[in-house]
Amino acid sequence: MNVFAGKHFKNQVFAINHDLRNLELRNIPHIKTGDYILHAAAIVGPKRVSEDRITSHKVNVKASKLLAQFAKDNGISRFIYVSTSHVYARSNSLLTESSPTGPNNIYAEQKLEAEREISLIFRDCPEQLCIVEYRDWE
Repeated sequence: MNVFAGKHFKNQVFAINHDLRNLELRNIPHIKTGDYILHAAAIVGPKRVSEDRITSHKVNVKASKLLAQFAKDNGISRFIYVSTSHVYARSNSLLTESSPTGPNNIYAEQKLEAEREISLIFRDCPEQLCIVEYRDWE
């Protein structure tokens, strides 16, 4: 299933066309103090991540961390990071933020690592961070 969140924001959202394998984030056009960043870019799914673990880690963890730091350093109002519910241990109960984590594949491990790194960046201003976890693959 493809999810295109940006279509719901009409002209209020600008796509940032940046290759996250290139870890230089000195200047991102359209970003100014007070803006929101919705970070949904990733190499998705256990199969794709397993095919190239090094590049996947670079994109899913390192680049996410750098983008979060860029956002914080440039005065954004909110950094919204799209993760996956698969960071949690399998459960028949409803998952909540306090559910135990327990990723069971490399993709979920990378997303959880990114969540933790990004949370550290915003530890002194948690109101600027929103982590959205959704079920994004079967």
